[in-house]
Amino acid sequence: MKVSLVTEGTYPIQSGGVSGWCEQLIRGLPEVSFEVVALSGSGREPAVFAVPDNVTAVQRIGLWAPPPRDRRVPRAVGSRFAIAYEELLEAMLGDGPHSAAGFESAVRALHALAADTPLVPLLRGQRAVDLFVDVWARHRAGADDELSVGDALAVTELMEHFLRPLGMPVLETDLVHATANGPGALMGLLAKWTHGTPVLLSEHGVYLRERMLAIRRSGDSRAARAAQIRFFLRLTELCYRHADLVAPVSGFNGRWARRGGAAPERVRTMHNGVDPAALPLLTEEPAEPTVAFVGRIDPLKDIELLVTAFAQVRRAIPAARLRLFGGVPAGNEDYARRCEARVAELGLGDAVTFEGPISPVTEAFRRGHLVVLSSKSEGLPLTIIEAAMSGRATVATDVGGMAEAVGDGGLVVPAGDAPAFAAACIRLLRNHELRHELAGRGRRRALELFTLERFAENFRSVYVSLAQRRPLPAHAGAPSVELPVPAGALAPAVSVRPAARLSERPARIEPAVPVEAAEPVERVERVVEPAERVEVPTGRIEAVPAAAPVAAPASASGEPIEVPTSRIAAVAAARREPVEVPTSRITAVAAAGEEPVEVPTSRIPAVAESLDPPTARMARVPGPLDPPTSRIAPVAPRTRIPAQAHRPAGKPRGPVRPPAPRSSEDRVRVGEAG
Repeated sequence: MKVSLVTEGTYPIQSGGVSGWCEQLIRGLPEVSFEVVALSGSGREPAVFAVPDNVTAVQRIGLWAPPPRDRRVPRAVGSRFAIAYEELLEAMLGDGPHSAAGFESAVRALHALAADTPLVPLLRGQRAVDLFVDVWARHRAGADDELSVGDALAVTELMEHFLRPLGMPVLETDLVHATANGPGALMGLLAKWTHGTPVLLSEHGVYLRERMLAIRRSGDSRAARAAQIRFFLRLTELCYRHADLVAPVSGFNGRWARRGGAAPERVRTMHNGVDPAALPLLTEEPAEPTVAFVGRIDPLKDIELLVTAFAQVRRAIPAARLRLFGGVPAGNEDYARRCEARVAELGLGDAVTFEGPISPVTEAFRRGHLVVLSSKSEGLPLTIIEAAMSGRATVATDVGGMAEAVGDGGLVVPAGDAPAFAAACIRLLRNHELRHELAGRGRRRALELFTLERFAENFRSVYVSLAQRRPLPAHAGAPSVELPVPAGALAPAVSVRPAARLSERPARIEPAVPVEAAEPVERVERVVEPAERVEVPTGRIEAVPAAAPVAAPASASGEPIEVPTSRIAAVAAARREPVEVPTSRITAVAAAGEEPVEVPTSRIPAVAESLDPPTARMARVPGPLDPPTSRIAPVAPRTRIPAQAHRPAGKPRGPVRPPAPRSSEDRVRVGEAG
């Protein structure tokens, strides 16, 4: 059997979790002949892996390689391109019921056009820019996110890079296995449409989510960000719909795939695996209390947060050390310097060391009491599974499949919460009995669920079934797992709850039911345990100046009332009747940029002594938002808090009230699914 393994920025040119996974897959299936198709920046990056004997070829494609020189395009070809590209833009920027089908039709037309002429000059040419501006004007006329010429040029160029596979030779193979959505999966679709080749799509991180995170920190204008997100949404949706099987590494990723367009019956979680023989049980620990990080120095790993959290660990345990094992990928040099600057700023130069790549990975685990991962986005991280197999307890952020990997072998804390991360590390460094108990449970679970033998056998059976167009066999790779926490296993300072069933889909969010009341709102208070101060992230909410020191009563006509955000600050209250507080009513406009900002609504439950009809429109989702939902539609784009008529445009809307402190240890929880 011949399999084309399509990677993007990973194997064999870059080390890391996905590259290690590819190496395991290839070596675990020696009877399969692999052709590796490596999508990268220039297409000339040196390999860091010596490929096994069953890799027959390595094809490199530079998505950012210099384009070919422009040449004159026949008028008929230019007209065909304009029709197809305009259809693609209409489907991308429009919201009609046939947008998905229109995007697919346009992609197919552009691929057919590539047989007659080089596609790259057309995709980045003046006509493409003009079409983008025209279609944007039709769909976004009157919108707040005004498009500049620079925006149109930047988005057009980005789309060309990610559509470049349309002009590449079609793969001829028995099966295309893409390790990520996007351009890699697109290459698989071209083989399917041309030769009927089956396509398998694995997802380690969620491609759309990670693109959205990158776009959010890009510094591009609001219009450019909106256009890019719409492009990636359509592209990933297309690949989800046409892949014969989507094999995410975690249940979290599987939820994204189903919501992104994949049919539920074609989504199968296939966990990562590690070799127990290569990860012997570690029985000794370093002399100094040490936290070990293993992974690349990358913004998605949020090293800055880890360093910030470690500063708090250091204050509690002066002898503590943080050792970071991992390389700096090309393009991340500025981020690495930022992390080093943060270490110096916090005065941690004698306690934090950047030690570069290390092999074997057990040496990194041996040098720490516990292993940590502070990522903003993950699939099912091999580092956590390898650490568990080696007998090390872990602390990880609750993103992606991290909780599935940790299980009951460590602590899981909210992403981006440095105090909670620090509290978890301090707890495990101080509590030897707890640390060793979690380490033992993690190893037993890794031996049960995450062995390399199980991993290879799952893919072997899937490969054979897809290549021979047979029904898929029964799956033994992702059982429904209960993770009970033994009573008394954790100290009282750590919040202990049984972990959720990992295969369970989050409950559907129901719309809020209107509430009727006759009295005006007197004040809005936060519900917590009696006499405890709480934290509300009002630091990101611009206050609305009110005409009076208290919120105005609702009028008889039911007009909305203004509630100054200072009234939603941390006010301890008990025995109040809960009401639901909406994203749409609390979302604020940034003072200078007039741009909506996100507010973590799951942390802003409120009460009121009495209610009125305008308050009835407030709606908060019951419980934490499911991450895919909160990322895809975090804030209504044009929601605004009512402004005073006399307020000059562009002026701040009132004082920002900082959040009140809250005990971070109460937010630490054990291996609970996201």
